[in-house]
Amino acid sequence: MQPQYISENQNITSSLSKDSFLQNLENKEIIVFLDDHVEAQYREAYLKLKHGSKVPKSEVVKLQKYIESLIENFKCLNQKSPKKEAN
Repeated sequence: MQPQYISENQNITSSLSKDSFLQNLENKEIIVFLDDHVEAQYREAYLKLKHGSKVPKSEVVKLQKYIESLIENFKCLNQKSPKKEAN
């Protein structure tokens, strides 16, 4: 086996970092959306999960279903009302 040098893998590394940057950016956008839209009855479980605390599985399942419906409803609303272009 031949040793590999950083310069040989530079293109791979830069593309991976771009992908991880975009993924991180998308994750941050989702977190901001959830921070703004999670209702009170789910907020305690959401915040516990967000900060790494333990949450009972039944609450996680309820929260997951709620978040999925929240995101789906958001997508539907965005498709129905396209953004107006500035003149």
